[in-house]
Amino acid sequence: MNRASEQHSISFGELQAGQRDAAVRWLQLGVLALGIAGLFAILLVLSRTPGMEGYFPWIDFFRTALVIHVDQSVLIWFLAMAGVLWSLLDRPAGAVSTAASLSFYLALAGTLGLAVSAFVGDGLPLMNNYVPVLQRPLFFATLGLFAAGIILRLSITLQATNWRGLFLGEPDLPAVAAATVAVATLVAFLALGWSWLDLGGSLQGQAYYEYLFWGPGHTLQFAYTQLMLLAWILLAVSSGTLMPAGPRLLRWLLLLGVAPVALVLVIYAAYPVVS
Repeated sequence: MNRASEQHSISFGELQAGQRDAAVRWLQLGVLALGIAGLFAILLVLSRTPGMEGYFPWIDFFRTALVIHVDQSVLIWFLAMAGVLWSLLDRPAGAVSTAASLSFYLALAGTLGLAVSAFVGDGLPLMNNYVPVLQRPLFFATLGLFAAGIILRLSITLQATNWRGLFLGEPDLPAVAAATVAVATLVAFLALGWSWLDLGGSLQGQAYYEYLFWGPGHTLQFAYTQLMLLAWILLAVSSGTLMPAGPRLLRWLLLLGVAPVALVLVIYAAYPVVS
């Protein structure tokens, strides 16, 4: 098979109605997150506009709105797009379909709840890296709901992945990308749990959340990069661009791109979280 014809094998194949519907739902969630982020961008500008103080009675609403804007436009947007990819590769049936639907609704509830938390409860915003937080019960409860939805969704993908085929079979780049994104995201959650256990009550306030999300946030960048690379590949193929490498080489580049994630838990075992 020559390069020009081989590159057209990079696709998701024929989609079932359930796959399309699930993927559309996750895409809608991502767009909703961007819409909420845009709304809060407008609100944070208005909160600093002279004469508008009376319409924003909440303490430090500028930073409160900025927290929601960042979490919606980065964390939720990227992981919702991961949900799109994972859903496109599903073979929905029975319990798997039910679990996949539950994962979406947990993520949706978390997304909406995060937005509401800006207006409910007390607790100052903290501008730590990766996942800035509002120190409010509703914020953490709904962030947990979103995390639960993503963990359930990636678990379905990991369970259904043909691991031997990823390395030895005919290259299926969407499947390789989906598996690597799921692995990187899972390791990020494991790093989050490790950080939480290791930190205990040793720190408070912004320093605590900085260390809590520092390792997981770094790890998620590998998942985001895998999504970006697959998007570039699919756009190139769809536009008729002749790829400089065939699917076999691209498969190994995707696998290599996520390989450093294997060292994350080794680093956690070797060094304290606050090092």
